[in-house]
Amino acid sequence: MRVILDTQSPLTTAVDLLAVPLAQNDSKKIQLPSRVAALDRAMGGRIASVFASGDFRGKTGETLLLYPEDGVRTPRVLLIGIGKPAELDAERLRCLAGTAVSG
Repeated sequence: MRVILDTQSPLTTAVDLLAVPLAQNDSKKIQLPSRVAALDRAMGGRIASVFASGDFRGKTGETLLLYPEDGVRTPRVLLIGIGKPAELDAERLRCLAGTAVSG
C-alpha cells in the first residue's frame, strides 16, 4: 500500500481512494470548505446531501465511503469526520490518519 499526502485539488487527483477530512456540522446549514465544495459540485452534490440527510455529521472518527459516478478522477471518496475543529490535536490527527489508511 502506498499512502500519499498531497494538497493539490481533489478534482485533479488520480488515486484509488481520496480521503476527505471534514469538521463536525450539527446545523442545518452546510458550509463546506472551498476545495470540498468544488469536489461536491463535481459529484452532483452528494457530500452536501449526506450532511443534509444526517447520514454523515463529521463526528470524530465517523466515516462514509462514496462511489462517485463522474466528475472526479477517483473511484472512491472516503469522508472522515474530524470532530469539532477546536478539539483537534496531534493525537486525534494521528488516529484519523490511521482511519484513512485502513479505509
